[in-house]
Amino acid sequence: LNTYENTIDEVEKQLAKLLSSKLSAAKSATEMFLHFEKFNPLFIRPRIRAAIKDYQVSLIDNVKVSVTAIQEKFLKSYDGSATQTFANLRDIPPFAGKIMWARLLENQLDLLTTQMEQVLGKGWEQ
Repeated sequence: LNTYENTIDEVEKQLAKLLSSKLSAAKSATEMFLHFEKFNPLFIRPRIRAAIKDYQVSLIDNVKVSVTAIQEKFLKSYDGSATQTFANLRDIPPFAGKIMWARLLENQLDLLTTQMEQVLGKGWEQ
């Protein structure tokens, strides 16, 4: 039993080191999110969680900025937006354009929710 625990401990060390090196070498937040997605099932392990703590904070801040930008778009409204101009050029009825705009914002929020799940693990909403 002791040999098994030592082996698990060593594997955790190697995985934490690998994940930290991949995250520090990432050139963008998108690349970091991809690494988080790959290693997400391991986040239940305390050593892995400790290795990613610093990166989590920066990515959560990134998501907060994105949510704020989406909120600002929503508050500015569809009328007068670039999306409305595009819809008018394509002869899309105004109400349909508003629906498309709202779905676009919803899709962006869904993507951010998925990214939060990748960073914090499943069940982060609770």
